[in-house]
Formats: sequence, structure tokens, C-alpha cells
Amino acid sequence: MSYWAAEKTEDSLVKGSDVIVYAQYLGESIIKIADKKFQMNLGILSQTQVLKGNLPSALVFIKRYNPDAPLSSDMLFFKPGQSGLWFLKKIPDSTGLYQITHPSQYKNISNDSHELKLWQEKLK
Repeated sequence: MSYWAAEKTEDSLVKGSDVIVYAQYLGESIIKIADKKFQMNLGILSQTQVLKGNLPSALVFIKRYNPDAPLSSDMLFFKPGQSGLWFLKKIPDSTGLYQITHPSQYKNISNDSHELKLWQEKLK
């Protein structure tokens, strides 16, 4: 069984997430620091509800793929305006930067869904 085929359990999703938010994907932007020749593609989430963890602002930054990288079957893509429940893992040695590494870490659910209400109860 491949890594992608193995569905994560609810408990492992919760335990493995530093932050769980209901948020809308606003899009992504490439950040370049010229003097260091550093480049990173950041996705931007606008969170409306934090179910686990603490966030200093309504915006959440997630590391995305380098747009020049070849496409791979393990890449996850999101469209601007896409809302759902995000199970985010903090990137080590960073401040306020998160990542998603498995398809189970995003649930495409609406803000008024029964499933979101179940998650809210579970994470109280």
C-alpha cells in the first residue's frame, strides 16, 4: 500500500497537527530574497475558526511547491476560494509557517456542515 493510499485516522490527524483551522485558500505567491537567492512559494489561508492551536493573525502561511518543479503524483493543489478544514504541521525552525504532507490533512467541507460540527465537538 502506498503512502497516499493509507488514510490517516482522526486521532492521528489531530495528534499530528500543530494547528487545525477552518479556512479559505486565498492563493499563493512566490517570495524571493535577492541577496540570499532564496525563493519560497507560499500559500495563504484566511482562517475563520481555530479548532486547535494558537495563531497570531487571521492569515496562515503554508509552504507550497516550487512552481518550476516537475509535476508529481504526490503533489496537492488548491484553488483560490476553496474552503475547508486544514490539519497543519509546523515547519521546524520556522515561525508561522505550516505544511500539508498528506491528502487527509485537508477536508473539503462547508462551514455549516454536520462534519464540521462533529470536528468542533471532538476538539473542544
